[in-house]
Amino acid sequence: MPYLKFTAVFLLNAAGDLVTARSLSHRSDIPIPVGLGEILWNMSVRAEMVGIDESPSVFVVGSNAQIIKAIKNELDPASPHGRTFRVDSIDLSDHKDLASIPGRRLEFLIYDSASAKQMAASGSFFSKSATFGHLWSWAAKQSYFNTAKIDALYPSLGDFRLMKLARWGIGMMLAVILSLAGYGGYLLFTAMNHPSWKLTPEQVKKAEETNAKLIVESRQIEQTTHLLKPRSHGWANLEFLYQLFPEDSGVRLERFSYQLDSDKSARPSGKGPTPTHLGMLRTWTLKGLIQSKGLALLSDLNSQRGLTTFFEKVAKNTGDTSFLPDSTRLLTVTLTQSRNSRFDPQASSSDVVRDPTVAFPFSFEATITQAISEKDPLALPVDKPF
Repeated sequence: MPYLKFTAVFLLNAAGDLVTARSLSHRSDIPIPVGLGEILWNMSVRAEMVGIDESPSVFVVGSNAQIIKAIKNELDPASPHGRTFRVDSIDLSDHKDLASIPGRRLEFLIYDSASAKQMAASGSFFSKSATFGHLWSWAAKQSYFNTAKIDALYPSLGDFRLMKLARWGIGMMLAVILSLAGYGGYLLFTAMNHPSWKLTPEQVKKAEETNAKLIVESRQIEQTTHLLKPRSHGWANLEFLYQLFPEDSGVRLERFSYQLDSDKSARPSGKGPTPTHLGMLRTWTLKGLIQSKGLALLSDLNSQRGLTTFFEKVAKNTGDTSFLPDSTRLLTVTLTQSRNSRFDPQASSSDVVRDPTVAFPFSFEATITQAISEKDPLALPVDKPF
């Protein structure tokens, strides 16, 4: 029975029982084994199946007519081996009983139930042999298509992909390790070539003392810079007043004062921890007269939203960040309004020139405070820089 890479040879005795089975490999591109006639003759002689007047019978089974012909030519008595065989053959490629068998292979007959029953019930000479009965008892129960064990033994395509990724991962890991080793070597080389590497213990001690002094001086400079940071500009407060009461707003301001002081309420009492910074308290006090058209300004100023919006406007127009509202800055306002006792609705122009107060029906007093906590960047440092 010739196959692609080998030829299977089965030696049967006169009773149809299997005596020997061999697989003969094909060499190079030759479709049949080299020296096939000599091999078959030696197998027959060893099995004592060759008589004086009797030649071995060879039955060739295959699905390739050209290979069958090549085997017959090899076993021809005129061939170099000079042996005589009785050769018979069957071509499975056009056998009608194998039309439903994959590849027309005899090995797959056991999976065709109809063919298997027909063979078992045929009562042919070989079906009565002990070999056939023994093989049929277990071969019919085998499943050569069960590849579960093969799948478990051999890697799948996913395994190969995982191995490829692992190879790339190992390569990247080696590259990272080599890069780190090279970078470490570079740092070591740079450190060894630095002048500080050759310093004596006395020079190291002197350098440490100098470094400590520089650290102290740097801290003093930082504290002094923070202490001298501008926290209140006079011109910004004048702009504050102009933004509060624009021209022709109907307001006559009689008194205005501004005061900046440290927040005494934030100072610890008793044995509490000493704070590193102190908050500040900024106070704007205003008193004056107002006409009816200016009451809307005071109404907006008396709400938290209006007061916050006003401080944002001042910060934007002046560029002074101390006016910006923040969680560390608390804005409050106290506003008192009353009628002006000197108001005269029938006052003439000459009366207003002599006494402008008669033209304003209302008076007001307002106190605006901005409490800056000790956590604010503008808080005053407690420690002295020197």
